[in-house]
Amino acid sequence: MENQMFCFQCQETAKGIGCTVKGVCGKLPSTSKYMDLLLGVVRGVGAIDTALRKAEVERPQGVGAFIVDALFSTITNANFDDAAILRRVDKGIVLKRELLNTAQKAGVELPKYHEVEWGGEKTDYDAEGERETILRNTDAIYAR
Repeated sequence: MENQMFCFQCQETAKGIGCTVKGVCGKLPSTSKYMDLLLGVVRGVGAIDTALRKAEVERPQGVGAFIVDALFSTITNANFDDAAILRRVDKGIVLKRELLNTAQKAGVELPKYHEVEWGGEKTDYDAEGERETILRNTDAIYAR
């Protein structure tokens, strides 16, 4: 059976390696995908915020709080509510667009990361979540 997800967050992982069909803890593949999507959004927000901070440009309020909340919502067995995770994705996309606008107005050059450049279209959430998964990494350590 093809891997439907990959999660190796906790001590419960299948065979001590990672869950690939459904989490031993009960996590569904959709939840894993949306957590991966949220983490991609966090990376984009964080990269833009870092560039603005280095350029000494005033940044919108709430970036740090968003990152902490998003990261906490993806920890092991804390939140398996897909709708709640997707609301955080939506919030992150709004914040990311605000940061992008700030960077553009200030002439701040941003890194050419996919997570920075991805537009955040809702219709692409599923595909982007699948693109963000650890399974995209072909390094042998993840290909067990």
